[in-house]
Amino acid sequence: MDCHIDQYEVSPVEGWPRWMGNRIRESEFVLVICSEKYKAKFESHGEPNKGLGGKWEGAIITQELYEAEGRNAKFIPVCFSEEEVLHIPITLRGATRYVMADDAESECYG
Repeated sequence: MDCHIDQYEVSPVEGWPRWMGNRIRESEFVLVICSEKYKAKFESHGEPNKGLGGKWEGAIITQELYEAEGRNAKFIPVCFSEEEVLHIPITLRGATRYVMADDAESECYG
């Protein structure tokens, strides 16, 4: 399995926007780790000039889903608690989601 996460990238030569776009476009699956803060960034809410990566990812993912007429087999929402399910961005709420709780086995909801 070949995985990419921005946390371990220092400074991509092509710049962050192009790096994110390339990783999303080249990936068969994209895990979207959902939290209240990420949802705000994904949906372009929150403080100006903060969370630009999440805002850009949200724009790219939303555009891909728009062009696919809402069909989604690529973007997978993942939460670390049942409470965070509320923070799945609206464009991903129709997808199967995974809840990875510490005190239980992971669960899939379709």
